[in-house]
Amino acid sequence: MSDAATNPKFTHHILVVDDEAAIRTMVSRVLSGRYQVTTASDPHEALAIAASVSRLDLLILDVMMPGIDGFELAKRLRLLPSCAKTPIVFLSARDAAGDKIKGIQAGARNYITKPFSIDDLKARVKKAIGD
Repeated sequence: MSDAATNPKFTHHILVVDDEAAIRTMVSRVLSGRYQVTTASDPHEALAIAASVSRLDLLILDVMMPGIDGFELAKRLRLLPSCAKTPIVFLSARDAAGDKIKGIQAGARNYITKPFSIDDLKARVKKAIGD
């Protein structure tokens, strides 16, 4: 978990969940200048973080993770008060049309395929948050 401490400088809190450390680090670095970013390396850590905070403004979820995939994680996060209506952006190497449809059905506002451009990520995050 990184940047978990509440910082009044930021008005939006984003949870990034990806089992690849390089992706977590890059996304966190790109977004942390504008948003409070907390990262989790697996779905269980993500659920614990989400249960411990009062509000999350955006969830960025990898699809392919060991144990619980991103689609199932999204369903479980939706059961928590801090995430019941939180926008979701999936970030995945899986780019089949069926996966994108599954992502939308799981509540995603966006589905970004890896590799992705930093500018595209920033724009989609900004739109998802309504910032």
